[in-house]
Amino acid sequence: MFCAAEDYESDLLCQWTLDCSAFPGTQVSLAFTQLDTEADYDTITVFDGGIDGNILAELSGVLAEQPVASFTSSSSAIFLEFISDESVGASGFEFHYTCGQPDRCLFPFLVDCGLRGECVDGECNCLDGYTGDACEI
Repeated sequence: MFCAAEDYESDLLCQWTLDCSAFPGTQVSLAFTQLDTEADYDTITVFDGGIDGNILAELSGVLAEQPVASFTSSSSAIFLEFISDESVGASGFEFHYTCGQPDRCLFPFLVDCGLRGECVDGECNCLDGYTGDACEI
């Protein structure tokens, strides 16, 4: 739901269930890679399991200001709810999830290799001529 060209609508209630029950015994690993909502007013709530499950996080504002942006369920599902108010919108958000073993490029945190590299198994593989943890040199 990341809309870089235009803002999301007002008065939204969007809900998603990330369900990995087709793979018995697996957990859901979820990572937000983009986040831009009206701080304190437009909120994404992450629930462990269904809507009646424990709240893992309430995210609002920008990604850099979130204490945690990656989550792993204790069951085979995560439920997400996005609510926007009647006023200001923003670009929205983007997330990725996996069933089973988490993608080490997303969990426990996003590995950003910039435009000069690609993340493989949790580490940056830099293009020829570049080096550094994030291919910045």
